[in-house]
Amino acid sequence: MIKHLNLLWYDLINMSKKEIEEFEAALKAYGKEIASSKEKSEAFLVRIGVITKKGNVRKHYKNLCILPDWV
Repeated sequence: MIKHLNLLWYDLINMSKKEIEEFEAALKAYGKEIASSKEKSEAFLVRIGVITKKGNVRKHYKNLCILPDWV
């Protein structure tokens, strides 16, 4: 994981403007890396506990996305 992404919330409130910009750039780069392939996206979702290794959505996340009737 990128060094800058291992921060805690209290680290963020004490950052300089330059550090915030560096963190933002690192976060965007990490997001692009995760979104670059289906496998990486699924591995990320498994790692943070949103889906299982089989690809099933975990109980606590099943009702978060409610599709409109027109979809």
